[in-house]
Amino acid sequence: MPDSRTAQTPPADIHDELTLLDTESPGRTVARVIGIYGALWILLTVLLSPIVPYDAVEAWHWGQGLEAGSPKNPWLVGSVAALGRFWPLSWPAFWYASHVVAVVIGAWGCWKLCERLIPDTRRAVLAVLVMSFSATISIDMLPYNDNYLLMMLWPWMWYSFIRALYDDGRYWLMLGAVMALAGMAKYTTVLYLPFMLAIVLVQGRLRATLTQPWLWGGVLVGLALIAPNLYWLSQHDYAAFHWFSTRVGGNSAWDVVRVYLAVFYNALLMVGILLLARWRWKMPERPETQAFVIMAVVPVVLLGGYFALRGGVRTEWMMPFAVPLGLAVVMCMVPGERGRYRLPLYCSYVLAVLMLCGFGASKAWQAMYSERPREHVAALSAALNSWWRERYEQPMVYAGGSRMGDWMGIYAPDHPRVPTRWPSAAVRALTPVDHSPYPNIYTPGLTDEQLSRDGAMWVGEANSPCSAPNVLELDPSLSALLRQRIEYHTLVFHQSSMPRASFSVCVGVLPPARHGVTGTTNSVHREGVMTEDE
Repeated sequence: MPDSRTAQTPPADIHDELTLLDTESPGRTVARVIGIYGALWILLTVLLSPIVPYDAVEAWHWGQGLEAGSPKNPWLVGSVAALGRFWPLSWPAFWYASHVVAVVIGAWGCWKLCERLIPDTRRAVLAVLVMSFSATISIDMLPYNDNYLLMMLWPWMWYSFIRALYDDGRYWLMLGAVMALAGMAKYTTVLYLPFMLAIVLVQGRLRATLTQPWLWGGVLVGLALIAPNLYWLSQHDYAAFHWFSTRVGGNSAWDVVRVYLAVFYNALLMVGILLLARWRWKMPERPETQAFVIMAVVPVVLLGGYFALRGGVRTEWMMPFAVPLGLAVVMCMVPGERGRYRLPLYCSYVLAVLMLCGFGASKAWQAMYSERPREHVAALSAALNSWWRERYEQPMVYAGGSRMGDWMGIYAPDHPRVPTRWPSAAVRALTPVDHSPYPNIYTPGLTDEQLSRDGAMWVGEANSPCSAPNVLELDPSLSALLRQRIEYHTLVFHQSSMPRASFSVCVGVLPPARHGVTGTTNSVHREGVMTEDE
């Protein structure tokens, strides 16, 4: 089928404006701008190296296990995290750099989509730049291990759907692969499937679509990518669905409004700026553009109604939907008789600079002056690793316990695995109904023999009392025999450069099978000191 695009580049003298949007090569303009913006973000995060969020800890440990699923997400999150092994710099730097690269790839997908759906090239470029410079894309997605993958894959999913339905049936193969990968990043992707089917039916293209061999090829590609996760779920009691069911409920309709304002404020801000620039509302005339607007708006409305009735809405669940909604806003607005392009363009540049400067200043301040124990988890992990090696003269193989302990997998030099196992049926039966019985992170195939041979460390929360319940309560999979052998120590962490950033941690230690305690109670690492509190 021939390409139905009729995109035209408006003359440079429209409204007597000559801006960056007036160019003979808009694709190069978009690539250049988002490329520079992405490079600045990568440079900033690599130089500052802020402490990674807990979502990164989950992704790290899923990447160590490399199973076809996890108790919260399918397999793509852990697989991408595992690629950090080949990164020449530190894994935290890989975490932030991979987020930025994914956003840049997704922004280019947004450009291809807008180039296809918006006849005015300047408006298409503006839509991509305004969306790319939004806080939702640049900052809000950084703490999460799955949303950035949706930002990368969803635009290409919509693009391949539009091209397959209206231009070239071979894009069904691309749709099958991209949609399956997005589904293996987050199950939310499946919400778009009924809307795509409805659009095919409404457009009267069902018969022509079903007779295309490329469609069935795309279905086979998609099934091949999701089949391992379906098998994993069947073997692990459908843990991801249990986790979701324990998170839904308990919120009010006002919470839905609050979350929607926190997520979609960029779209509202974009509307305000375009109205100030004398733009007006105009519904798109092309059927393919109308189809995308429906896919962008209707799921957001339906999810809002669902969560208003059921409760349980979470901000991070709705963040990826801000991308199509922002693009739909520009698709549904056009410059009026005296409409301007400069105001929204320059506002997007100002926001981009403010976000870069604000993010850099806040992370630099946290690294230099914050007294929260979480901001010193890198130095704490290295110091605990040093304390273990001096005491037992062996590498630290397993470490976990509280969230402070889970971070050690990333920041401790030995990169220990968590000593948590997949719970048995007996342990799951004792779990309260309103809690998921499955740990977010665990080590597949771990046995008592391995723990006894290599030893393990469980780290409690900072400044908490030193007792078994405070250290081991998050690990119900630990056998009673091993619990009896655990030794408890209260260790004080302090840094000479920040005297006020001192706190104690309780550690439970299962000594390795072959060891001699040769180290002293004091040990010094490059950045922190662990002193045993007698």
